[in-house]
Amino acid sequence: MQDDISRALDVPVKFKQANLIKQFKSKKHTVTLISIKNSLQVVKWYYIDSKMQMDREYQILTELQNKNLTPQLYEKDNENLLLLMQYIPGVNVCEYINNPTISYLDKKSAIKKLADWFVSFHLKYVTKHHFQIRGDAHLRNFIYNEGIKGLDFEESRQGNPCEDIAELCVSIITTDPIFTNEKINLCNLFYETYKKNISWNLDSCNPFIISALKQVISRRSKDENLQHIYQEVIKNQKLNF
Repeated sequence: MQDDISRALDVPVKFKQANLIKQFKSKKHTVTLISIKNSLQVVKWYYIDSKMQMDREYQILTELQNKNLTPQLYEKDNENLLLLMQYIPGVNVCEYINNPTISYLDKKSAIKKLADWFVSFHLKYVTKHHFQIRGDAHLRNFIYNEGIKGLDFEESRQGNPCEDIAELCVSIITTDPIFTNEKINLCNLFYETYKKNISWNLDSCNPFIISALKQVISRRSKDENLQHIYQEVIKNQKLNF
């Protein structure tokens, strides 16, 4: 991976004077924090054959520049498949929600702001006939620092907003610690906060949530505890969908 980072920074001439600060976790691309011209910036380098994903993310970031929902976009480099973006200091929402030292009251505040983020995103794209959804709607794709900023939009597409809400709800309750009462309450809070601030119908979300849960269980097929807790939660109707 270090070779990937070096290649990402060495190819464009403008990065010759950049200092590599750190590499962020990313399963799909190389994402680094650099210092250039006394400014901290994020370089997202897309691998070969990923131009379509880069273009999709560029479009979303461009369209949301004035909505305060994402990092500011500085530059797109088509030749080297790079996006240069603002660095947002803060904590990953997944880490924040799962941190036992953070109060439940503070977690509720973050979850409400996350629900508001999705309301704003979907309102930006709703038309009479379709929605644009963010896709890959997981806690790890958001940064919390007073407000919420969304990251990674290469999977954004037209779809049902329930797909985003289902993925995010499942992300809340299936990240460690899984299916705790606190997590279930935060999941319900996210759902209800989103629901009360929209004008469209969410009655069709339940099948998407069940499907998303089953996908997680399928990926973790060896985790018998996950399957058992899931069955108990459904049986006792603890999720308010």
